This record gives sequence, structure tokens and C-alpha cells, in this order.
Amino acid sequence: MTSNWTARYPDLTGKAIVLAGDSRRLVEVARGLAANAAMLAIVATDRDIVEEAVQIAESLDATVVGMTADPASAQVWERIAPHIEQRLGPIDVAVALGDLALRAAVSAALLPDMAARHRGVLVEVDAIVSPITASGGVRHRAILTGSPEAFADGDIAAAVLLCASDTISSGALRIAAS
Repeated sequence: MTSNWTARYPDLTGKAIVLAGDSRRLVEVARGLAANAAMLAIVATDRDIVEEAVQIAESLDATVVGMTADPASAQVWERIAPHIEQRLGPIDVAVALGDLALRAAVSAALLPDMAARHRGVLVEVDAIVSPITASGGVRHRAILTGSPEAFADGDIAAAVLLCASDTISSGALRIAAS
């Protein structure tokens, strides 16, 4: 589902955001982040999803890097994380849309650098996610999707935008379908 409008979060402008996932929701999230002038690295196993997300981001004049790779693989992150930072700069936000293995790989690869810089946001999206208190100045956001029909893709994208933004400064946050 494509939304006709996108919430505006000026603080996302120019932020380096890694968007890793294993579903089509990644495309709508990429659309929202690109519309807010974020710089994106899109990582997914499905080449069609990566290509569509990259095309949308480019059409919105966003800086974007697309990679077809398994975002649940620690070895993949060892190889691509330095490349992403070389292209976009230090990662400000990591968005992991997927199961526990995917979210754990993204967290393990990107959180240490964020913590060392004492800033960053980790947004996790899945049917089972618990908010955690991240250390070292990194904020954690959990978007609990529930059943597949509980949230439309555009709603997930809107929740990710809110969570990635500096609008919410509290510790752990959980957004759940009712």
C-alpha cells in the first residue's frame, strides 16, 4: 500500500540510515526515509525489493546504496558495514525489519560503533520484539507488528519514521498494533 503523503521529520535530513529486511515493507519504509532526505543503505536478500527501493529513493533524490545480501548473516555485515560507512558516513540509524536472527545480526554489526560514538537509534520491526535499554547513548525502538494484517505497510513506514526521528527522546519505546 502506497501512502499519498509522508510525515516530515527535518532531523532525518542527511542522516545515514541502514535499512535491512526480508519483506516488501522495506520498500515503503525506504520511500518515507528518502522523502525525508535521509541517506540510505538498503540490504535485503530479494533483488527485486532492493531494486524497487533504490529506484524509489533515487526518484526522490536521496543518496542510496542498494545491496542484495543476506542481512541475517554476520559475515555479510563484516564485509558491507565498512563499505556503507565509506559511502554514507557513520551510521546514525539502523532499521531491522525481520526475525530475531536478522535483528541480532544488524544489532551486532552496527551497535558497537553507535555506542562508541554515544549516539544512534536502533529500530526493530517484527511480530515479536521487546524494547531493550541500549547502552552508550544509543536509543532502541521496538515496533511490534502483531499479525500480518494488523499494520499496513504505510503504517509501518510511518512508525519507523517516528522512531528514527529525534522527536522521541525517551529510552526504550514500543509501538504495537491494537
